[in-house]
Amino acid sequence: MGYIRTEEHKKRMSEIKKGHKHSEETKKKMRKPKILTKKFLKAQKERGKSQRGENHPLWKGKNAKYNAKHEFVRRNKPKPKLCEKCWKSKPIDLANISGKYLRSPKDYIWLCRKCHYHLDRDKK
Repeated sequence: MGYIRTEEHKKRMSEIKKGHKHSEETKKKMRKPKILTKKFLKAQKERGKSQRGENHPLWKGKNAKYNAKHEFVRRNKPKPKLCEKCWKSKPIDLANISGKYLRSPKDYIWLCRKCHYHLDRDKK
C-alpha cells in the first residue's frame, strides 16, 4: 500500500506541482511507446552472457550447496530414456557416483529409483 499521506501533505505537494510544465522533448519521450528494440535486446543478451558461470557475482564454485549442484547437473546432463544402470525403467533420480558431490556432470548418472536405492545402500 505504501506510505499514507495526510490531507495537509497532499495539499502541499499539489501546490508545489502547480505551474510545472514538461518540455516538448519530455512530452515526446512520454508519448513514445515503450517497445523493446533489437539494439536493446541484443545488449541485454550480451550482458546476460557476461554474467554466466564464474563471472556471476553470486558464483560459489566448489562451495555451492547440494541442491545447486544437482540443478547444475540437471541443466548440463541430458536425461536418457532409460536408467543408466539397468536399462529397463525410466530414470527419475540423479545419483552421485563418487560421493564427493563435485560440480561436474561426469560425477552423476540418471537412475531409476530402485537402482538409486541399491547404489546408495552399497556405498554404506
